[in-house]
Amino acid sequence: MYAWTKAGGNGQGVKIIDMENGFNSNHEDLPSTFILRADTNDSDHGTAVMSILGAKNDNKGITGIAHGAQLGFHGWSPNIAQAIVNASNYLAAGDIIILEAQINRNINNGDTCSSQNQDECVPVEWRQSVFDAILSVTNQGIIVIEAAGNGNENLDNPIYQNRFNRNIRDSGAF
Repeated sequence: MYAWTKAGGNGQGVKIIDMENGFNSNHEDLPSTFILRADTNDSDHGTAVMSILGAKNDNKGITGIAHGAQLGFHGWSPNIAQAIVNASNYLAAGDIIILEAQINRNINNGDTCSSQNQDECVPVEWRQSVFDAILSVTNQGIIVIEAAGNGNENLDNPIYQNRFNRNIRDSGAF
């Protein structure tokens, strides 16, 4: 709340794009949102994340930590790497992309992990094309926040070939 008393402390002037398969852009706690590409299959998860960040400051429900930011949603189609690049075209330096996806390290063609079994799920930058897309976006000054994956994986394990070792390979994502 203290940050809200400072210039820009409520997110005003910043765009945040949540890359998620499901969201409810008409939720009563969310301000008007822009939708770049909708892939809706689960309206709760993306809605919850964006509410924590940007729910209206209206004395009802919750107030988002960056309630002054402009919020947007973008799905994963046609594929994760291309979707990241597409979403970045709507942003400028200092804006934010939140990557909520994860991938199975053993699947070459599928983009996400099954919601029933999240074993071996890792950050999406495991795939080289996605790493390259994230690096391109962060080099533009866009902040990328990437999920670590729900697979209970030790990303320092040698099977990951140092792809998550920031001293060797760093996409710039947080």
